[in-house]
Amino acid sequence: LGAGGIAREIHGLLMDNGVSPEAVEFFVDVAFVSEANNHLDIEGLRKADPNVEAIPAAGSSGLREKWYESLSDQIDFNVVTHHLALLGPRVTLGKGSIVTAHCHMTCDIVVGICGQFNLQTTVSHDVTIGDYFTAGPNVNICGNVQIGHRVTIGASGTIAPGVSICDDVTIGAGAVVVKNITEPGTYAGVPAKKLEPK
Repeated sequence: LGAGGIAREIHGLLMDNGVSPEAVEFFVDVAFVSEANNHLDIEGLRKADPNVEAIPAAGSSGLREKWYESLSDQIDFNVVTHHLALLGPRVTLGKGSIVTAHCHMTCDIVVGICGQFNLQTTVSHDVTIGDYFTAGPNVNICGNVQIGHRVTIGASGTIAPGVSICDDVTIGAGAVVVKNITEPGTYAGVPAKKLEPK
């Protein structure tokens, strides 16, 4: 589901894992369908073969949530893990989750629906992550961290051990979170602080 940069990356992931190119189709919202790009209207999935597996391939957690909420009662949302990712014991990934190449998830980790872990992200022990999570490349999540729903961590962001992050938070690229975040919003810097509207 999707046809932007993340979708193209995940298409490559599937090819790396040995999926035949003929087995993959791109479904997008109707506004983006055109004969030139050969994308199919996402509404067509409602009438698809019951054996079809969907992958929510969008960087936007809002889009992934929209697609999952509208389609999950009719089609199966697959979990996709690149063969070069390392997942240790007791790692549980929710439906629609994606783990890309060179990610390392150690042990005793629970991830909610439609989590997305981009290149070289690391997740240490005893971490719980809510639904519709997004990690940019090179994110580091230390042990005993609790993360809420619809949280996005930008590229090279770091979450210190034992930190909790509430729902609906965006962490800027390169930020280091060293204290609990209890208010929704955007946080940036080292250490990370909430950005106030101007």
